[in-house]
Amino acid sequence: MDNPTYKKLEEERLLNSYGGSTYETSVASKKRSIMSFGQSGRRSSPASLYTSSSGLTPPQTPHPASLAGTSTSYGGVNLTSENLKIRLYYLETRSKWQDCGNARLTVTTPPPGMRQACAVDQGIERRIIVTRKPMKPDNPDEKVEVLLDVVLGANCFSMIGNKGVTCNVWEDVVGPNGEVGMVGEIGRVSGRTRKWCLQTGSVPEASWIYSLVSVGK
Repeated sequence: MDNPTYKKLEEERLLNSYGGSTYETSVASKKRSIMSFGQSGRRSSPASLYTSSSGLTPPQTPHPASLAGTSTSYGGVNLTSENLKIRLYYLETRSKWQDCGNARLTVTTPPPGMRQACAVDQGIERRIIVTRKPMKPDNPDEKVEVLLDVVLGANCFSMIGNKGVTCNVWEDVVGPNGEVGMVGEIGRVSGRTRKWCLQTGSVPEASWIYSLVSVGK
């Protein structure tokens, strides 16, 4: 459109969403920054690995070997968005993380019609898929155990320590026959937010994952 007012509004929208660039350009820029950050990240003090702005203590990271990167493109860090090695946790109580074991994380754009469960706008949405073992694009019919498959906005994510990314997932109440929003005979009577933690084996890996899910934040 040639309307100057429309052009100005569109420029402001792009600037607010992506810093004046497209999503692909923004991710590429963050990819370069993560690669340079990796050198300084390795020299972080040990104390900084176990603190967060919310005061929540992150889960203890397993032995690094169990979370070794899936690529040797940069010091073992897999700078892609598919089958990233993580360890999955969810917050069971205010101070206790429940360990769900090693897993693989894939970050994609949500397919048409798939949106986050929470009605509040949380920013640019990404689909988060966590599976027990790697998904194989060349064999989509192979069954894999899915631990988490949700669409979340950028504001649902935050860093915890230097090696973890947390996400808040809204869970509706479900009736006895699977009816979403219907209260069952037992259990809670309203929806709730569950906090998950995507724990990595290194600082650069966590920073890279956060850059994938927080674009536009």
